[in-house]
Amino acid sequence: MQASREFARTLPAAVESLPAGERPKGRLTVGHVDGTQSITQRRLHLRRLADPPEDGWTVLSNARCLGEGVDVPAVDAIVLTAPKESPVDVVQVVGRAVRRNPAGSGIATILLPVLLPDDPADMTSDLAGNMTRWATLLQTLRALRAHDSALAADLDLQRARTGAGAAELPPRLLVRLPDGYASEQLLRHLTVRVLEETTPDWMVGYGALRDFHADHGHTRVPTGHLRQGVRLDRWVFRQRADHKAGRLAQDRVDHLNALGFHWEPREGIWARGLTYARRFHAEHVHLHVPHGHVLDGFDLYTWLWQQRAARRGGTLPAGRVADLDALGIDWSIRASHHDGYAAARRFHADHGHLDVPFGHTVNAIDLYRWLSGPSAPSGSAPWKHWAFTGPSARPPGSATSQRPPPTTSVKAIYTPARATTAPG
Repeated sequence: MQASREFARTLPAAVESLPAGERPKGRLTVGHVDGTQSITQRRLHLRRLADPPEDGWTVLSNARCLGEGVDVPAVDAIVLTAPKESPVDVVQVVGRAVRRNPAGSGIATILLPVLLPDDPADMTSDLAGNMTRWATLLQTLRALRAHDSALAADLDLQRARTGAGAAELPPRLLVRLPDGYASEQLLRHLTVRVLEETTPDWMVGYGALRDFHADHGHTRVPTGHLRQGVRLDRWVFRQRADHKAGRLAQDRVDHLNALGFHWEPREGIWARGLTYARRFHAEHVHLHVPHGHVLDGFDLYTWLWQQRAARRGGTLPAGRVADLDALGIDWSIRASHHDGYAAARRFHADHGHLDVPFGHTVNAIDLYRWLSGPSAPSGSAPWKHWAFTGPSARPPGSATSQRPPPTTSVKAIYTPARATTAPG
C-alpha cells in the first residue's frame, strides 16, 4: 500500500524529467486507491479514470483494491510495477486490461517494467538462470494465453521455429531495451527463453516435423531421423500412441492433420506399395522386382517380400492377397530368389548371355549354383525360365529352333540343365 502511494506521489516528477518529445500530451491526473478509503473517495478516482480532467490522461495506482467484482471498463492500459505471486491476481489484472472499453481506442496495453542488471554483460547469465527478473512478464504472458487464443497460437508458432533458429516474438509483444542492452544476440536469447517459458515443449517436436514435411512433402519419418535436436521418429510414434489412447489434445491433432499426418501408417504404406506394384507391373508385365528396386524413395522389393512373408504367416488380409493376385504375384518367391534374379540380370547386362562359369559370383551370390540348383518346393522355378526373356519367351521344353525376324533382340533363356543364349 505504501509503495502504491509513493508511486502516485512521484509519478508527476518522473514525467517532468522526461525529454519534452517523450512526455504524454495533456494534463496528467494521478490517484491512489486502497481498502482504507471510503466508497466516495474511490468513486471519485474511478470517475477521473473514466473521464480524465481537461481531456488529459489519468493514472490510478492501487494495492489489491481493484480486484474481482469491481467494474472498471475505462481501463485502456495497466502497468505491473511489482511481481505478483498469485496466478489468480495476474489473470484478474490481465482480464481488466483486455476488456474492451466502448469509449477507448480499442487497443489494450500492458506495460511490464523489468529491472535489468547494471552491466549488460550480466544479462546472458540472467536469462540462462531461473529468470527471476522476468517473473512478472512470464506470469502475464501465460495469463494472456488463457484470454487470447490468437496470441497463444502466435506464441506456439514461434516456439515451433526455435529449432530452425528463425523464432521471433509475436508482433504484439514489443521489447524495448536501453542503449547498450539491445544487441541482436541478447534479443535472440531473450526471445527463445520467453518462448520456452510460455509455450509447451510439444511445439519443438512439431516444428521439427513441419520442417521435415517442407523438405520431403510427407510425414513418413525414417527410423533414427534426427532433426533440430529431436529424435523425430520417436516423437511421431508418441503422437500416434497418445492419439490412440485419447490423450492428444484436439488442437495438436489439428496441427498434425494440417501436415497430412498418417495416424495409421501401415495403411498408408500398403496403399503406396500397391500403387508402385501396379506401376511396376504395367511396365514389366510381372512382379519379379529386382533387389534394391526403389520408386520415389519406396523400396518395392522389400515391401513385396514383406507381403509374401505376411501371407505365409497367415496375417495378410484376403483383400490384399486378392489385389496382388490380380497382378500375377508369385507367392513362392523368397528373398534369396530375388537376390539371384538381381545377380543374373547384372551378369546378363555385362555379358549379353547367361553362360555363367562355374563358381562365378555376382553381388556375393554364387550365380552358377543359383541357376543350376532347385529353387522351389516343387524342384523347379518356372519364373526363372521367362524372367529374362519378356512376354515373347518360350517356356522350357518348347521349340526354340524357329528363329524370329532378324530385328528381334537376343534374350537369355535358362533351362534346368544349363544356361544358354538363344534368339527370343
